Amino acid sequence: MSGPPPPVLPPKLGSNGPSRRGSPLVAADYAQRQQLQASNGASGGIEVAHTVLEMDGSSSGNMADPGPKWIPTILEDKSTRDLTDILRSPKLLQALNDASTASAPSVAAPRATLHSLLLENTQTAQHLLQLEERLAHERATANAQLLTAKKLERDWAEKQREVDSALERFMPAALYQRLGQGVGEQQAVCEALEESFVDGQGEAGLASERETMEWIKRYKEAKIVYWRRKEQKDRWDEGRVGGWR
Repeated sequence: MSGPPPPVLPPKLGSNGPSRRGSPLVAADYAQRQQLQASNGASGGIEVAHTVLEMDGSSSGNMADPGPKWIPTILEDKSTRDLTDILRSPKLLQALNDASTASAPSVAAPRATLHSLLLENTQTAQHLLQLEERLAHERATANAQLLTAKKLERDWAEKQREVDSALERFMPAALYQRLGQGVGEQQAVCEALEESFVDGQGEAGLASERETMEWIKRYKEAKIVYWRRKEQKDRWDEGRVGGWR
């Protein structure tokens, strides 16, 4: 069983030889291969190129399409056999497609615009990376400062509780309670002195002048303390104690 027949070579045109002109059939086949390759493997690049063309329509819109008979300048001096070999090699076709010297002016201009936009995008990405590193550093610093502030807040609350506990006996409520207790205790002392004087007279008869003078002195001193405390409590109840309310 024989293999497939070899492809038919395109006819040579012109009297100046095949090395000076391109074959329309070869150019058309080359254009079809470019379109097939672009649709299968480089669809994303074509979409980006179309986007660039839309963004830069003023520069590329004025360039006319060279048409299906156009071939790159680098291939104008190639023979038909060489062109056929190139068409059979996907790697060579890809290299011609990527080469700037083998591109049509209508393709080279958008490609240059695309290159500048990609370069600008790369610079923007690098700038964003620098900002990301700076933001991460600032975030770590702020987090450390926040933890320090929280610790200081807890320490301050603990110290505040210690101070409140130490000053609790000097707070207005505690002082008022102690003052009320002092008034009641001093009143009980005065009543006890009165009862002792009455009970002493009933058991031993009349007390001596010296004992009477000592009792009067103690009773007078106890009453002075009682009335002083009671006056302070009454002033407090009337709201006449400054600095406490």
